[in-house]
Formats: sequence, C-alpha cells, structure tokens
Amino acid sequence: MKRGRPKAAVKKVTISTTVDPTVAKKLSNLAQKNHRSISGQLSKILEDWIVRVTNE
Repeated sequence: MKRGRPKAAVKKVTISTTVDPTVAKKLSNLAQKNHRSISGQLSKILEDWIVRVTNE
C-alpha cells in the first residue's frame, strides 16, 4: 500500500534513557505515528527539553 509521496528512509528511533521520561514518551509516540509534521514537532519537543535542562 503506497500512498502520497515517498517517505524518507525511516530510521529506527532509539531514545536514550537519560532523556527525562515525559520527553522520551512524546518522542516515542511521535515515532509511532510517523506523521508529516514529525520534524517540526521533534524540534519543538527537543527545544523545550533543552531549555528546561539548561534552566535547571
């Protein structure tokens, strides 16, 4: 079943356990959905996380 434009090769996403659980959960949820806006959402989640970590 091919539909729409071909996706870039989907890499297996491995999430480090050092990432805090909520971020890891969001990332794994995104990886499972694998929808179009994934890169935008990934960068947003990572930005939030980086900001939080640097503020601690």
